Amino acid sequence: MLIFLVAASVALAEPVPLAAGMERIELSGRMEVLRDETAALTIADVTDARTTAFRPLPGDLAAGYSRAAFWLRLPLRRDPSDRTEWL
Repeated sequence: MLIFLVAASVALAEPVPLAAGMERIELSGRMEVLRDETAALTIADVTDARTTAFRPLPGDLAAGYSRAAFWLRLPLRRDPSDRTEWL
């Protein structure tokens, strides 16, 4: 039971499905956060596939005052047959 609870606590966020016609997506509780205490990480560091430091962000980021950098990640899933341009 303890192993299940530990595994569940570090489970990453489910990808947000993108679909044609969507105008708004509620992102609260769907992002992951990495707290960079030294504020020294680069985009290459945090996008490395081996990076496991991201943790689920259960709500909105409410970090208060901090000298740390906070990296947010939002996993997305798009149907390959959907030709909608998102950016």
